[in-house]
Order: sequence, then C-alpha cells, then structure tokens
Amino acid sequence: MKIQETKSNDVYIISLSGKIDTTNYRSFEEKIKKALEKESRFLIDCTNLEYISSAGIRVFLMALKAINNKNGELKLCGLREETKEIFDLSGFSDFFDTYFSQDEALKSFS
Repeated sequence: MKIQETKSNDVYIISLSGKIDTTNYRSFEEKIKKALEKESRFLIDCTNLEYISSAGIRVFLMALKAINNKNGELKLCGLREETKEIFDLSGFSDFFDTYFSQDEALKSFS
C-alpha cells in the first residue's frame, strides 16, 4: 500500500494505492489519526486502491466516526467496482458520500 497526502484549499486528501489488509492497515490508521489532530475535512481517493480487507474498512469507519465527532466531512472518490463491492457487501456503502472523481468530490464540500 502507498499513501499520498495533499491538500486542496481546506480539504485534506489521502490517495491510496495498492492493497489495504491486515499486514498494513495500521499505517493508514496512523496517517488518519495524525491528520485528525489538525484537519476536519477529508477526501480519501481510492482510484488506485485495488483491494481492502475488513481491517481496512474498520479504519474508514473509525475515521468517519472521529470526523463526525469534530463536525467535519469525509468523502470518498474513485471506488473501483471490486472495492465498492466490498463496501456494499459489508453494508457500509450507505455511510459514505462517494464520488466518481476527485474533482467532483472536491466541488461537493460545503
């Protein structure tokens, strides 16, 4: 897994590449926790995310809960069909605002 961090205006963007599973989810979790100290508006770009396990999904849920507690926003973009299917099967798709592209997601922030 590769994690890139950027910022567009006041939106903190995390771009994920590769696979998130039980061997590496903690590094993703640590990036989110550290960013939560300063940020409240997040976009997670999953365009290059090939696979996510239940451990990775838990990090997304932890982030959503923490961001909601800060009255922040979390949006996802670029979910591939196979990744979206994992969210759908786990019943978590309804919890997240998802967008096709990063540009579309960035325009949706209030």
